[in-house]
Amino acid sequence: MTVKETVVGRERLLQYAETLFSERGYSAVSIRDIAQATGLSHGAIYHHFDGKEDLYCQMIEEAVVRMTAALRTAAEDRGGETTRERMSRLCRAYVEFSDQKRGLFERLMRDLGQLKDERAKDLMPRAMKALLDVFEEVLSDGVTRHDIQVAGTRIAAEALLGMINALFSPQFTDISASDRRLKFIIDLFFDGLSA
Repeated sequence: MTVKETVVGRERLLQYAETLFSERGYSAVSIRDIAQATGLSHGAIYHHFDGKEDLYCQMIEEAVVRMTAALRTAAEDRGGETTRERMSRLCRAYVEFSDQKRGLFERLMRDLGQLKDERAKDLMPRAMKALLDVFEEVLSDGVTRHDIQVAGTRIAAEALLGMINALFSPQFTDISASDRRLKFIIDLFFDGLSA
Protein backbone atom coordinates (compact mmCIF):
# COMPACT_ATOMS: atom_id res chain seq x y z
CA MET A 1 0.00 0.00 0.00
CA THR A 2 1.43 3.39 -1.00
CA VAL A 3 1.47 6.43 1.29
CA LYS A 4 -1.20 8.04 -0.90
CA GLU A 5 -3.43 4.95 -0.64
CA THR A 6 -2.91 4.92 3.13
CA VAL A 7 -3.92 8.59 3.46
CA VAL A 8 -6.91 8.18 1.14
CA GLY A 9 -8.01 5.06 3.04
CA ARG A 10 -7.76 6.82 6.41
CA GLU A 11 -9.64 9.89 5.15
CA ARG A 12 -12.33 7.68 3.62
CA LEU A 13 -12.75 5.81 6.89
CA LEU A 14 -13.06 9.07 8.82
CA GLN A 15 -15.65 10.47 6.37
CA TYR A 16 -17.84 7.39 6.42
CA ALA A 17 -17.46 6.98 10.17
CA GLU A 18 -18.54 10.59 10.69
CA THR A 19 -21.65 10.02 8.60
CA LEU A 20 -22.55 6.80 10.40
CA PHE A 21 -21.86 8.17 13.89
CA SER A 22 -23.84 11.33 13.09
CA GLU A 23 -26.83 9.34 11.89
CA ARG A 24 -26.88 6.50 14.40
CA GLY A 25 -24.74 7.45 17.38
CA TYR A 26 -21.63 5.81 18.76
CA SER A 27 -23.17 2.69 20.30
CA ALA A 28 -25.23 1.83 17.20
CA VAL A 29 -22.23 1.75 14.84
CA SER A 30 -19.83 -1.18 14.67
CA ILE A 31 -16.48 -1.62 12.99
CA ARG A 32 -18.28 -4.01 10.63
CA ASP A 33 -20.74 -1.21 9.68
CA ILE A 34 -17.86 1.12 8.88
CA ALA A 35 -16.04 -1.57 6.89
CA GLN A 36 -19.20 -2.31 4.87
CA ALA A 37 -19.87 1.39 4.20
CA THR A 38 -16.34 2.04 2.99
CA GLY A 39 -15.82 -1.23 1.15
CA LEU A 40 -12.63 -1.71 3.15
CA SER A 41 -11.70 -4.71 5.24
CA HIS A 42 -11.63 -4.88 9.03
CA GLY A 43 -7.85 -5.14 8.70
CA ALA A 44 -7.72 -1.82 6.86
CA ILE A 45 -9.55 -0.16 9.73
CA TYR A 46 -7.17 -1.64 12.29
CA HIS A 47 -4.24 -0.58 10.14
CA HIS A 48 -5.26 3.04 10.76
CA PHE A 49 -6.97 2.89 14.16
CA ASP A 50 -6.65 0.87 17.36
CA GLY A 51 -10.38 0.28 17.44
CA LYS A 52 -13.75 2.00 17.39
CA GLU A 53 -12.97 4.40 20.24
CA ASP A 54 -9.69 5.45 18.66
CA LEU A 55 -11.42 6.02 15.32
CA TYR A 56 -14.16 8.06 17.04
CA CYS A 57 -11.69 10.20 18.98
CA GLN A 58 -9.55 10.85 15.90
CA MET A 59 -12.66 11.69 13.88
CA ILE A 60 -13.69 14.30 16.47
CA GLU A 61 -10.15 15.67 16.69
CA GLU A 62 -10.03 16.09 12.91
CA ALA A 63 -13.45 17.77 12.84
CA VAL A 64 -12.19 20.26 15.43
CA VAL A 65 -9.05 20.92 13.37
CA ARG A 66 -11.18 21.53 10.24
CA MET A 67 -13.56 23.80 12.14
CA THR A 68 -10.75 25.79 13.73
CA ALA A 69 -9.03 26.22 10.36
CA ALA A 70 -12.29 27.41 8.76
CA LEU A 71 -12.86 29.86 11.60
CA ARG A 72 -9.30 31.19 11.44
CA THR A 73 -9.75 31.80 7.71
CA ALA A 74 -13.04 33.61 8.35
CA ALA A 75 -11.43 35.68 11.13
CA GLU A 76 -8.48 36.88 9.06
CA ASP A 77 -8.06 40.62 8.89
CA ARG A 78 -8.69 41.51 5.25
CA GLY A 79 -7.52 45.08 5.72
CA GLY A 80 -9.42 48.11 6.89
CA GLU A 81 -12.10 46.13 8.69
CA THR A 82 -13.50 46.82 12.11
CA THR A 83 -13.49 44.20 14.84
CA ARG A 84 -17.26 44.07 14.48
CA GLU A 85 -16.99 43.20 10.77
CA ARG A 86 -14.42 40.48 11.43
CA MET A 87 -16.45 39.10 14.31
CA SER A 88 -19.62 39.08 12.20
CA ARG A 89 -17.86 37.03 9.54
CA LEU A 90 -16.38 34.71 12.18
CA CYS A 91 -19.77 34.18 13.82
CA ARG A 92 -21.42 33.45 10.48
CA ALA A 93 -18.72 30.87 9.66
CA TYR A 94 -19.19 29.27 13.09
CA VAL A 95 -22.98 29.07 12.64
CA GLU A 96 -22.63 27.62 9.12
CA PHE A 97 -20.06 25.01 10.17
CA SER A 98 -22.10 24.10 13.26
CA ASP A 99 -25.22 23.74 11.14
CA GLN A 100 -23.40 21.42 8.71
CA LYS A 101 -22.13 19.28 11.59
CA ARG A 102 -25.21 19.56 13.82
CA GLY A 103 -25.91 15.82 13.83
CA LEU A 104 -22.34 14.99 14.73
CA PHE A 105 -22.16 17.58 17.53
CA GLU A 106 -25.52 16.55 19.01
CA ARG A 107 -24.50 12.88 19.02
CA LEU A 108 -21.09 13.79 20.37
CA MET A 109 -22.62 15.44 23.43
CA ARG A 110 -24.61 12.27 24.15
CA ASP A 111 -21.97 9.72 23.21
CA LEU A 112 -18.78 10.94 24.89
CA GLY A 113 -19.79 9.45 28.24
CA GLN A 114 -19.75 5.97 26.70
CA LEU A 115 -16.08 6.12 25.83
CA LYS A 116 -13.32 4.77 28.03
CA ASP A 117 -10.46 6.28 26.03
CA GLU A 118 -8.70 8.95 28.13
CA ARG A 119 -8.72 11.32 25.15
CA ALA A 120 -12.54 11.31 25.18
CA LYS A 121 -12.64 13.11 28.53
CA ASP A 122 -10.49 15.88 27.12
CA LEU A 123 -12.15 16.23 23.69
CA MET A 124 -14.84 18.77 24.56
CA PRO A 125 -12.63 21.03 26.70
CA ARG A 126 -9.94 21.03 23.98
CA ALA A 127 -12.52 21.70 21.25
CA MET A 128 -14.05 24.56 23.23
CA LYS A 129 -10.61 26.02 23.94
CA ALA A 130 -9.73 25.91 20.24
CA LEU A 131 -12.96 27.71 19.33
CA LEU A 132 -12.64 30.29 22.08
CA ASP A 133 -9.03 30.98 21.12
CA VAL A 134 -10.12 32.13 17.66
CA PHE A 135 -12.86 34.39 19.03
CA GLU A 136 -10.55 35.79 21.69
CA GLU A 137 -7.79 36.52 19.15
CA VAL A 138 -10.17 38.73 17.14
CA LEU A 139 -11.26 40.56 20.28
CA SER A 140 -7.68 40.97 21.52
CA ASP A 141 -6.68 42.38 18.16
CA GLY A 142 -9.58 44.83 18.39
CA VAL A 143 -8.41 45.96 21.82
CA THR A 144 -4.84 46.38 20.55
CA ARG A 145 -6.07 48.51 17.65
CA HIS A 146 -8.28 50.53 20.04
CA ASP A 147 -11.30 49.46 18.03
CA ILE A 148 -13.04 48.07 21.11
CA GLN A 149 -12.61 48.21 24.88
CA VAL A 150 -13.02 44.89 26.59
CA ALA A 151 -11.57 44.27 30.02
CA GLY A 152 -11.62 40.48 29.67
CA THR A 153 -11.39 39.19 26.12
CA ARG A 154 -11.70 35.54 27.18
CA ILE A 155 -14.93 36.01 29.10
CA ALA A 156 -16.26 38.22 26.30
CA ALA A 157 -15.48 35.44 23.80
CA GLU A 158 -17.22 32.92 26.09
CA ALA A 159 -20.28 35.17 26.37
CA LEU A 160 -20.51 35.68 22.61
CA LEU A 161 -20.12 31.98 21.85
CA GLY A 162 -22.67 31.19 24.56
CA MET A 163 -25.23 33.52 23.00
CA ILE A 164 -24.68 32.01 19.58
CA ASN A 165 -24.97 28.45 20.88
CA ALA A 166 -28.16 29.32 22.77
CA LEU A 167 -29.94 31.01 19.86
CA PHE A 168 -28.91 28.39 17.33
CA SER A 169 -29.78 25.37 19.45
CA PRO A 170 -32.22 22.73 18.15
CA GLN A 171 -35.24 24.26 19.90
CA PHE A 172 -34.95 27.23 17.54
CA THR A 173 -35.57 25.52 14.23
CA ASP A 174 -36.60 28.51 12.11
CA ILE A 175 -33.57 28.59 9.81
CA SER A 176 -35.05 31.49 7.85
CA ALA A 177 -34.49 33.72 10.88
CA SER A 178 -30.80 32.81 11.28
CA ASP A 179 -29.46 36.00 9.66
CA ARG A 180 -31.71 38.12 11.85
CA ARG A 181 -30.69 36.17 14.96
CA LEU A 182 -27.00 36.49 14.20
CA LYS A 183 -27.30 40.23 13.54
CA PHE A 184 -29.15 40.61 16.85
CA ILE A 185 -26.37 38.78 18.71
CA ILE A 186 -23.64 40.90 17.10
CA ASP A 187 -25.55 44.11 17.79
CA LEU A 188 -26.22 43.10 21.38
CA PHE A 189 -22.60 42.12 21.90
CA PHE A 190 -21.14 45.34 20.49
CA ASP A 191 -23.89 47.84 21.36
CA GLY A 192 -25.73 46.41 24.34
CA LEU A 193 -29.44 46.98 24.87
CA SER A 194 -29.34 50.74 25.39
CA ALA A 195 -30.93 52.96 22.76
